[in-house]
Amino acid sequence: MQTEKTFRGYLPRRFLALVLTTGACAVLTAPVLLGGDGASPAPPQAISQAESISAAFRDAAKTISPSVVNITMVDRPDNVSFNQQQPQLRFRRQQVPDEFFRRFFGDGQGDVIPFNIQPQPAPERRGQGSGVIIKSDGYILTNNHVVQGADELHVKLVDGRDYSATVVGTDPDSDLAVVKIDATGLPAAKFGDSDALQQGDWVVAVGNPFGLDHTVTAGVVSAKGRGNIGLNTYEDFIQTDAAINPGNSGGPLVNLRGEMVGINSAIHSSTGGSDGIGFAIPSNLAQHVAQSLMDDGRVDRGWIGVGVQPLTPDLASAFNYSGSTGVVVTDVMDGTPAQKSGLQSGDIIIEVDRRPIDSPRALINTIGQREPGDRIELTVDRNGSEQVVPVTLALRPGEAQVTSTPQAPEAQSSLGLAVQPLNEDLRQQLGISAASGLLVTDVEPGSAADHAGLQPEDVIVEANHSPVSSVRDLANQTRDLSKGVLLKIDRAGRALYMVIKN
Repeated sequence: MQTEKTFRGYLPRRFLALVLTTGACAVLTAPVLLGGDGASPAPPQAISQAESISAAFRDAAKTISPSVVNITMVDRPDNVSFNQQQPQLRFRRQQVPDEFFRRFFGDGQGDVIPFNIQPQPAPERRGQGSGVIIKSDGYILTNNHVVQGADELHVKLVDGRDYSATVVGTDPDSDLAVVKIDATGLPAAKFGDSDALQQGDWVVAVGNPFGLDHTVTAGVVSAKGRGNIGLNTYEDFIQTDAAINPGNSGGPLVNLRGEMVGINSAIHSSTGGSDGIGFAIPSNLAQHVAQSLMDDGRVDRGWIGVGVQPLTPDLASAFNYSGSTGVVVTDVMDGTPAQKSGLQSGDIIIEVDRRPIDSPRALINTIGQREPGDRIELTVDRNGSEQVVPVTLALRPGEAQVTSTPQAPEAQSSLGLAVQPLNEDLRQQLGISAASGLLVTDVEPGSAADHAGLQPEDVIVEANHSPVSSVRDLANQTRDLSKGVLLKIDRAGRALYMVIKN
């Protein structure tokens, strides 16, 4: 073949030998000759190692593939007349001979003759994704964005059977959905423990990228606990370099035992294809959501009713906290489980049921996976003293109430603030929720206030835990900035702590 000749001519008698080992690629000591005769064989032990790794990937794909389905979504917009979308087209008679109008448009009277376009159906929208069978009687787990807006859903199994599907329930907050087909005896995937995954573990992604059924790609767990990506309310993504492309959404990410450890959900791409950064929803979260959707058609999440922000070294010092992880409670809402349990603004939440909390996202995800009515134990640090606070969870309202607030920059330089006491007129005019405090009207660029992150229309509520309602109150608390002054701010109805210092 011409291709083979070209290859031999381009790489005359080149040596190359690679074998996959656990976590790396290694060059064999005995090379294999590419092209020509008399190739030197690789050591039998190296070939055996390579084949065992290949068998592991093969077995993982063989285990999960019967459970992977192709999902086609059809969205049929209402029929729309072209004339309803654009002004009626008209031609002036004098621009075209009368004979032309009589032949093609009739004998219209006047200077203009209407040119009417008949209503045409708007084109239907189609999309493709993947899903995974989780119960033998036809329940399938996929992404919410795969089925969102669908007028019709079709599911194609690995053996070619095609079914109409109905939506059992969706959870946009986690981007998960469950659909059902009328079938029994289906091969259900086995859930694995996503918490047991470690960075560097091999994983296999299976799905239908670009409509290519049951495509298998392999890679490693690049990272865990990816959040703040802006895709979902609840984000705790597994990052992987296993190739994920459009159409893979909703398909499984599995370990080498063929256990599902994630649901492929999104990619970070500059081209629309795989750039080696894919995100999967952890199986432990997906299993919880799927069970709730199958049981109730919705997901009821626990809620405690606090505002929190990340812990910084300056905040830890200000609160006399010697640890390095946790989140700072900035606000405790009235009538919530947090208030009833005695949580206070300024508490540092360290653990939930002995599970370490290192970010607002971790708190959101941990509490959100618990049911309303569940009793949890929060380990908090209050003024340098650790204590356990029991809390009974309530039903999370429609909008997220356990939220994070921006992290305050480090403070430098002088105070640099213009403030005025807050009054009822200002509260109503600016829509400020704080009952009292000092309204920031100006921040000097480069000042300590500027570096701390203070902004005009912020309301300073406290300084070093003391209420502030006058300029004198603030001045008394900020005489010495060498060790930093802890400010509590109300910003657009959200509480925030800042440390301001020279």
